[in-house]
Amino acid sequence: MRQFLLILTTTFLHISTQAQTVIKMEREGGVSIIPCKVNGIPMSFVFDTGASDVTISLTEANFMFKNGYLTKNDITGVSNYSDANGDITEGININLREIEIQGLKLYNIEASIVKNMDAPLLLGQSAISKLGTVQINLTDNTLTIMNNKPSFDFSKNEKLKNNNFSSKTAIIGKSKFIWGLEIAEYDFTEEMRYDDAKKACKSLGKGWRLPTQDELNILYKNKEKIGNFEGFDYWSSTLHLSNPQYMEAQIFSSDSGKDYEGMQVVRSHLSQFQFCSVRAVRDGKPISNSEIIGESKFVGDLEIAEFDFPKQMMWDEAKKKCELLGKGWRLPTKKELNILYQNKNNIGGFEQKGYWSYTKFDNGRRYVVNFDDGVQGIPKIDKTYLFKVRAVRTLKFPINADLSSKDLPDIYFENNIKVYYSKNF
Repeated sequence: MRQFLLILTTTFLHISTQAQTVIKMEREGGVSIIPCKVNGIPMSFVFDTGASDVTISLTEANFMFKNGYLTKNDITGVSNYSDANGDITEGININLREIEIQGLKLYNIEASIVKNMDAPLLLGQSAISKLGTVQINLTDNTLTIMNNKPSFDFSKNEKLKNNNFSSKTAIIGKSKFIWGLEIAEYDFTEEMRYDDAKKACKSLGKGWRLPTQDELNILYKNKEKIGNFEGFDYWSSTLHLSNPQYMEAQIFSSDSGKDYEGMQVVRSHLSQFQFCSVRAVRDGKPISNSEIIGESKFVGDLEIAEFDFPKQMMWDEAKKKCELLGKGWRLPTKKELNILYQNKNNIGGFEQKGYWSYTKFDNGRRYVVNFDDGVQGIPKIDKTYLFKVRAVRTLKFPINADLSSKDLPDIYFENNIKVYYSKNF
């Protein structure tokens, strides 16, 4: 099983390095200069990861206003900021309708006009954060943009911006409830680093947090029903099992291509350049037994719950959760789990992950079946091993059963009467 996990890691890392754009920058006076087009005008900006906004000087601003590249409708306010010398300067906040960087287009980016005719043009985080993962090579002075999509339109969340996107009510909105989760109506309007994403969710109030990887997958599967997902990839709170430098994330955007949609990937929570979208969740009402069982399916005498439990679990919790569904519900044996795998398309709802069985390998371990390829694994039972769970029950004792088989259930039902089976009889 560990080998299986490492193979997955390699696959994820390979996917996360696709669709790269490499931009050659110029080096002037100890800074890197990047060519851009702003509202269609070619400009050269200092690539400045320490600047919060894109800034232009009064010289460029006057030219753009006189020639119609900026209008008074693009002015959004006034703010003060501190320059490199520590001086406080007043600036005019504007909306740049389009910034193009070697074919990549960023729409409706926050920027400011510095009241200085000779101020440098800075490409700050209000634009850089929309590019996703970036790598800077100072040796050959190149900027590599990883996993880029063709465009990012900040204005899609304009409703939130007009209602103060930092307020709790603007993000939470009319929250939705799915599988025991309460889900905020909107993304946060800015992509964020991981630590900032955690703080932003917590700031919404009691219980709001980042989703786990399982919960994030629920959000993806129900994204049309939930609505308003505008980002490319989204943070989860789940640490990657094999490499603690990474968190699990998931690709939501169709801009990345259908082959990548829904892909679970890894993103660095340690990098200051790693930004992902954020949707907050919190625990809602408990999931009812009927929601898991649904319209149960049958393969021979085996009754199978329609749905997995929504989150992965340790074995002890999985066993308890199945039994709490009611009369006779339990974890499948290894043999039954293989039957589920062979009929997975007809039963439906399975993920390409490992599923717990009831069957022991030895005193400390239980069999797991991977529903991607049917391979059986034998993980240790400890807090680092979480797997999917599908409940079953036996409504009728199998005819001509092999009484020596350790895969026979300990409890089964016959005409709704509980019967205990023992190999010692």
